[in-house]
Amino acid sequence: RRYFGEKIGLYFAWLGWYTGMLFPAAFIGLFVFLYGVTTLNHCQVSKEVCQATDIIMCPICDKYCPFMRLSDSCVYAKVTHLFDNGATVFFAVFMAVWATVFLEFWKRRRAVIAYDWDLIDWEEEEEEIRPQFEAKYSKKERMNPISGKPEPYQAFADKCSRLIVSASGIFFMICVVIAAVFGIVIYRVVTVSTFAAFKWALIRNNSQVATTGTAVCINFCIIMLLNVLYEKVALFLTNLEQPRTESEWENSFTLKMFLFQFVNLNSSTFYIAFFLGRFTGHPGAYLRLINRWRLEECHPSGCLIDLCMQMGIIMVLKQTWNNFMELGYPLIQNWWTRRKLRQEYGTQRKTSFPQWEKDYNLQPMNAYGLFDEYLEMILQFGFTTIFVAAFPLAPLLALLNNIIEIRLDAYKFVTQWRRPLASRAKDIGIWYGILEGIGVLSVITNAFVIAVTSDFIPRLVYAYKYGPCAGQGEAGQK
Repeated sequence: RRYFGEKIGLYFAWLGWYTGMLFPAAFIGLFVFLYGVTTLNHCQVSKEVCQATDIIMCPICDKYCPFMRLSDSCVYAKVTHLFDNGATVFFAVFMAVWATVFLEFWKRRRAVIAYDWDLIDWEEEEEEIRPQFEAKYSKKERMNPISGKPEPYQAFADKCSRLIVSASGIFFMICVVIAAVFGIVIYRVVTVSTFAAFKWALIRNNSQVATTGTAVCINFCIIMLLNVLYEKVALFLTNLEQPRTESEWENSFTLKMFLFQFVNLNSSTFYIAFFLGRFTGHPGAYLRLINRWRLEECHPSGCLIDLCMQMGIIMVLKQTWNNFMELGYPLIQNWWTRRKLRQEYGTQRKTSFPQWEKDYNLQPMNAYGLFDEYLEMILQFGFTTIFVAAFPLAPLLALLNNIIEIRLDAYKFVTQWRRPLASRAKDIGIWYGILEGIGVLSVITNAFVIAVTSDFIPRLVYAYKYGPCAGQGEAGQK
């Protein structure tokens, strides 16, 4: 804080607080997973699936897919139990409470920091008008009722028309995301037959898992490519709106980038959680895509295994890629700069540079300041809370990543970037409102995952109504 200023210091304070709060969530999530491991041999559903050698299931595709026994999905039924067991509902409720407690406790922590850093009575000075806004509307002025000075004025009709165009651009880009998800759906329904006819027995016998795994990897590549496009589109739309001040520009750009990347990252996950296998029809009357391809069904052990694979692969790949780009890219740039200096001045001259000149030759902080750092953590927070009922190990993966992330960010700020200009701030800005929205959404989605995607409720109905122990309580009472 004393070296970089309160704004960067507040980011590290928030990141440290978030990482510390992940410890109980990671511990409970690991407990849910270990509970599934210890009760695996006592799960009645997986036992009956493994013993159902005389139940024949319909093929999962029209061509090359053979009839199979229900017992063939024994392994997948056991893996599903590791994540979807009796403790999953408790964990979903715990994470809903955890998200709320995290936000409320952060407000207390922020107040303590503001007091310790002497920020309670600090107020931002009245922001100056952006030069772009002033140049655009300098011919239209009106008197400021507070300062009594003339200032550029944007007409209401002009502002509304620009907002409508910006909203249309946002809607179009969301449609692009939906189109990408539709392409992944087509890939899944087409390639399941291809993998079913594969010459390798391992892939042929696990065609659904192979389809899901490759689809997730392709989806990750599409996500990363679209993120580059979204940044340019969000920048264009924000400049098109002509915000009056820098804070208005930052808030507008932040909201667009978060919306784009959140939809881009989670659209396929929403499809798998709530739509996969829901509209397939029945034997003799299957629903088809474009009257040609039969819609994909869930595995006999349920759709949760697909959701776990989607979340696990995307989370690991994205965090690995982000860590590489945060540290690897500046390292490569600084190495290239040092190489050019050696060629220009020689090795002896370079070693005699004063420290300030060595610091100047480092890479400048990116144009958006802490935006990329906050965005990465906020998206991770959403991934950790929204579908956590389907993947209890998500908080543990987030915790391990953040322990590394704090050190990487500190190393990057101190050794790879030039020291940015120090600036003051009292809070994390618009990001807190986004966190509150994610917290509300996580409660809703986890409830739907338990009710729709998970087999928790069907297992309870089966156990108490149709299972081997059904009616024993009533018989004992009689």
